[in-house]
Amino acid sequence: VSAVAQVKRDLRDWQLTRCLFVGDAGMVSAANFKALAAGGGKYLMCMPLRRGDALTEQVLARAGRYRTVTQRLQIKEVVIGDGERRLRYVLCFNPEEAAKDGADREQRMGDAAQDVQSKRVAELRTSRRYGKYLKLDAKGLELDAKAIKAAEHYDGKFIVHGNDDTLSAEDMALGYKQL
Repeated sequence: VSAVAQVKRDLRDWQLTRCLFVGDAGMVSAANFKALAAGGGKYLMCMPLRRGDALTEQVLARAGRYRTVTQRLQIKEVVIGDGERRLRYVLCFNPEEAAKDGADREQRMGDAAQDVQSKRVAELRTSRRYGKYLKLDAKGLELDAKAIKAAEHYDGKFIVHGNDDTLSAEDMALGYKQL
């Protein structure tokens, strides 16, 4: 919030007629959205994709096809709500990043499969790298195929949120990408 306040103070001196604040997932907070929108301010923010998060699940579940913007960017606009309270999101998909994410996970699962045999159960289950892909049952610790399959749903994707209705979905995605 202090960074947003400082930027807004700095911009007052420039006497700009239009300004668009572009931020990354680390800037996402209700306080920042409120501060940025104050006085008609406009913003674009990359929203974190979190498994189980209501917003993430709503945006990812919305039906519709992606439109190709560039070889490395496909988009789908998602509007949640109605009227002035509606929220606009652009679900972005990068097929190259999706392939990379899948390959990285496959490598981690190969490593995890070997580590499971080492009997380091407590260490593996609490690991940020492996823990979400493992399950403990009567047979012992093993890879959780359902969790691995569910993770594929997030590969190569990110969400851009903005409050500037003059921007097209393409402008929102490309505007964030130029950050």
